[in-house]
This record gives sequence, C-alpha cells and structure tokens, in this order.
Amino acid sequence: MSDLQAPLTFDPIFMERIWGGRKLATLYSKDLPPGKQIGESWEIVDRAEAQSIVRDGPLAGRSLHDLWVNFRSEIFGKVREAPRPGSSPMPRLERSYTLVCRSQSHGRHSKRH
Repeated sequence: MSDLQAPLTFDPIFMERIWGGRKLATLYSKDLPPGKQIGESWEIVDRAEAQSIVRDGPLAGRSLHDLWVNFRSEIFGKVREAPRPGSSPMPRLERSYTLVCRSQSHGRHSKRH
C-alpha cells in the first residue's frame, strides 16, 4: 500500500444499553440510529465480535484487525510481537476507545429509616 500517510477514520459502532439515550448525538455530534437508546459509541475496537471499519481512503472497508495483521509495521510502527516472553503473538490490537454516556440514573436506591 503506497499511500498510508493520511489519517485513518473509522465508523463508530453504536451499542444499545438500557441506560442509554440520545446524549451522544448532542454532546459529540454522533449520527445515532433512530429510535435506539445508545449508551456507548465504540470509536476504535478490535474484538472478535466487533470490528472498526475504515471509513474512507485507500483502506476504506478494511477492518482494524485486517490492518493490524496485514499492515502492522506500516500503520502502527514497530510493535513487539508478544506481550511477554514465551506467550503467543498478539492476535489483536488490544486497545479500544469508547465514549460512554448515561441518559439517566438506572439503579436501585435504598432509603434508611
């Protein structure tokens, strides 16, 4: 890949939560799906069940995990292959960045009498 100088942008993954709401739209200008109670916006994630996808540019459509596996040194620089001596190579990026916003308090409150 020749043009890896441009910043990478990813599509967020919106997570519905019982305590969620619409505040991520007002606080962070997120284009939330209509009618959903969104409590978290996973901005960058490399998990087996959830993958950030590059939004645009020459790598558009590729997952963060794909970048980690196939373009590790070009994008992430020199990265040690194993987190500790004798362990298996890092299969995932092992980082995530999440915005969390509670719409209102959802918890049990007790009063002492």
